[in-house]
Amino acid sequence: MTRAVWWWPGPGEKVLSMSHRKKQMKFKKKPVVIEAVKFTYDESGMIALKSFCGDALGNVRKERHPTAKAEAEIGTLEDGIHLKVQHIATEGDWIIKGVQGEFYACKPDIFEATYEPAE
Repeated sequence: MTRAVWWWPGPGEKVLSMSHRKKQMKFKKKPVVIEAVKFTYDESGMIALKSFCGDALGNVRKERHPTAKAEAEIGTLEDGIHLKVQHIATEGDWIIKGVQGEFYACKPDIFEATYEPAE
């Protein structure tokens, strides 16, 4: 098992770029198929979001001013077993179900750059 080693330069030592360090590693995502729902704040979108997230979906709210976007609390693995929700999805975000059944929000531009429709 490889252990990560954190190093901070001491007085008089040079800081080398990451490309000069021997322990640098690169990774790529495994080709896994995920499930996702786009968060829309309309009747059909809310029904789909509630059905998809189940108990991981917390409060959903939208301010009254015309340009406001709705926000939804999403319980993630980082929130622990009590799902003390700390993650907020904004209307237009994609809600992803991960490989362990966990949920998390993903901004649309990142989603489009990372995922494509599966057959």
